[in-house]
Amino acid sequence: MRTAPECTADLKNAATEALTELRAYFANGTTPHLWTIAAHSAKNGTWYSLVPGDPTIVFSLLFCGRVAATTPQELVPKGWDGAMQPDLNYNAAYGIYLVRQPPRQPNPNASPGANAPPPPGP
Repeated sequence: MRTAPECTADLKNAATEALTELRAYFANGTTPHLWTIAAHSAKNGTWYSLVPGDPTIVFSLLFCGRVAATTPQELVPKGWDGAMQPDLNYNAAYGIYLVRQPPRQPNPNASPGANAPPPPGP
């Protein structure tokens, strides 16, 4: 667990409960109550999608735990995969991680200003 101002007592308790359930599941197969867990195959082994029954669990882990972030372009060449955010994932190599879309690249063939964000509204 991290100690940071954003990690309030309530968030820390929720993250601790969520991590305790995950440890019990991966250590001895105890059925989790806070998660729906599904195993998936990848080139380098099994990865698991972790879907929380309560989406605030993800926030508690982001604020109080350790969650890696990656993209499909980083995972697949290393022989892994994962469900896109907001779901979390787990494999033995990465621990708990979320998969996000990579930043959009500007189109080099677009006319000038086409890649600029729209002006603010009135």
